[in-house]
Amino acid sequence: MHASGEVSLNYSRAFAVRERMLSFRADLVDRPTWRMAAGILFDRFELAFGFFLDAPTGDRLARILAFESEMSEIAARLPDMPSRHRDGRWRQ
Repeated sequence: MHASGEVSLNYSRAFAVRERMLSFRADLVDRPTWRMAAGILFDRFELAFGFFLDAPTGDRLARILAFESEMSEIAARLPDMPSRHRDGRWRQ
């Protein structure tokens, strides 16, 4: 059984990644060649996020956190893609 502090940190982390995903999707949707990929990426994330909310296990949190590296990989492919601030927001 998890301590309530650990569960709170897990939820905080998951919601922080979701906030970054929303910003990232907004940046990608503005690119015609990435519009469909942005939708697919976000739909996959929302599915993983929903599963996490149903049962916040460590494995499900890890799946959510994996989207951070996927966002970074995509941003690295696009030279004019906004870069991430330390607080998680994307910028030019």
